[in-house]
Amino acid sequence: MEHQFCVNKGATMDTKQLEARYHIKIQPASSLVDSLISRVHEYEHQHNMTSSQMLYALRRNKTTETKDICSWINDYRTLKKLRNGRNGV
Repeated sequence: MEHQFCVNKGATMDTKQLEARYHIKIQPASSLVDSLISRVHEYEHQHNMTSSQMLYALRRNKTTETKDICSWINDYRTLKKLRNGRNGV
């Protein structure tokens, strides 16, 4: 099934036209969401705490922000934005 995207006021393109014009591959957002959920659950299991608990610990300087924790929190915030219908841009 092809979808129409509004490129600018009054102009639309289908998926194939958009991919060709911008040299990109459009994929369903569901795979992104599934990937984020999986990674967030993995981080939570690895650190034995919820993402909310980790944010609380960071805000209270109870833990040090590492590259791993930064990736976790970025994934968690992206997932929350997607779930709340905001793209964060």
